[in-house]
Amino acid sequence: MKKLIFTFIFISSIIFAKDIYVGDTVKLQVSGIPEERIVESFKNSNLELEKIEKDRDGYVLSIRGFEVGKSTVTLGDKRIVLEIKSSLDEKDKEIYPHLSDNSDTQLYSGRFPYTFVLAIISGILSTLYLLKNFKFRRKESHISPEAKFENIVANLSDDSWDFDLSMGIREYIDSKYQSHFTNGIYSIVGVLTPEDIDTIYNLDNYKFSNNNEDLKERFVEQILEIFNKVRRDTTDV
Repeated sequence: MKKLIFTFIFISSIIFAKDIYVGDTVKLQVSGIPEERIVESFKNSNLELEKIEKDRDGYVLSIRGFEVGKSTVTLGDKRIVLEIKSSLDEKDKEIYPHLSDNSDTQLYSGRFPYTFVLAIISGILSTLYLLKNFKFRRKESHISPEAKFENIVANLSDDSWDFDLSMGIREYIDSKYQSHFTNGIYSIVGVLTPEDIDTIYNLDNYKFSNNNEDLKERFVEQILEIFNKVRRDTTDV
């Protein structure tokens, strides 16, 4: 089993300080773990994975936290714990100190209308945000697995084409056959042949090898053949 290696790099306005505050970016250098497992790990964490950058030693992760306290993420067999502090002091937190003054019990005090207006504006903005997010999710949910894969192929980059192509075909096969290719369990299902399995397996090996030979065109052609064959399959699973 490959050994995981983590290197922490702090990037913020307090780069030389030891404390990590809400919204600060923390960079980790990770090796020995696939990209898809990294992405999956952050789905169950209260830390946000902002960006993944591939380098020759593995990956550089940019992460941020927005919850005060300990935030954790498990990568492989390593558990990363970040102690996140609030950038506000007690004085800053007391935005509306007059609200704690129980001596003023009149409903319409001199300051109350301002708070009321702010509450309405905040409610309207929150409602608009939720509606916008709901519409985006509905639009996203209507994208077919075929369209999603074709979009991935059409936007392959020279830096991460092998990772994107591998994840794309495995997700599509799983959507078609309810299999577990994205989890690394390759089995002959539907119209797939042993040669198809070998092609996907060889693509995965190429991702993590130091092979400098440019095989992008060949792999794209082979994976598209698999995709078109699976798409034409009308067998019920």
